[in-house]
Amino acid sequence: CLLGIAPFAMGSRLQPILLVLSVALRSSMGEEEGEGNLPPGLKIPTLPAPRVSMDTINTMNKLAPPAPMPWPKAFSVAFVTNVTEKEWSSENALPAAAIAGRLWYDSTQSGQRVLHGAGSRECDKFYGSKDACTLVFNTDGMYAFVPDQQHCCFDMPGLFVPPTNWTLATHKFVGTQRIRGRMCHGFSYIPGTVTGLQGRFHEYWQDVITFLPCLFTFPGEERMAWVFDASSLVVGEQDAAMFAVPATCRAASCSPSRVLTADHAATAEAADLW
Repeated sequence: CLLGIAPFAMGSRLQPILLVLSVALRSSMGEEEGEGNLPPGLKIPTLPAPRVSMDTINTMNKLAPPAPMPWPKAFSVAFVTNVTEKEWSSENALPAAAIAGRLWYDSTQSGQRVLHGAGSRECDKFYGSKDACTLVFNTDGMYAFVPDQQHCCFDMPGLFVPPTNWTLATHKFVGTQRIRGRMCHGFSYIPGTVTGLQGRFHEYWQDVITFLPCLFTFPGEERMAWVFDASSLVVGEQDAAMFAVPATCRAASCSPSRVLTADHAATAEAADLW
């Protein structure tokens, strides 16, 4: 089922709605994406599928909201930042200002590594660097590597690698839209329903057919959003060296100006890191 929802009985009142929505999504993605191979001798009528607007698709999705799918256990994927919503929603070439990055993830090793390219908002905002920076997550927390400052440090104690099923945490379906030519479902991750604060939570967008990541946003920081390149995704065990941290990094703390939660601050104080 395109929507990733639980199976339903043939007599269900939702069945016609879901079948129509499945056709609508495929027809809206282009005829070349909806083709398939039929068994020899089997013929079906080739009736043109009606094209529908994105507003109609989203209205229909509200009747049976789709659900996000878990991440693979281990993979790597490229992404770009420093693009606006208008740019990531377009099928035109990405602007020259787009900045390349890459994510390495391996839940079996409790490791995650994120490379942000030179000029990225992440490196500038948190580490005062115009150069590239790398964040490494392991069972200790998050470490930062800032090459132009020849510096690495322990940044966020208690900020660990998310499990593969983090996508299933409390969320709210926010809509369906095209992102870099792919039809994607979006989900807002919130601790609860807070009126008037919908724009201040992370959003994760996932391809409606492949379930591969499309986009991950950060509250109030449009140009920090990760726009994923699904064609670059490589599933499989990652090199353990990607998550290794030198002893000198463990002994050095990053600037205490970072905004920590009470739990993070307590962990840092107990470890005598700040």
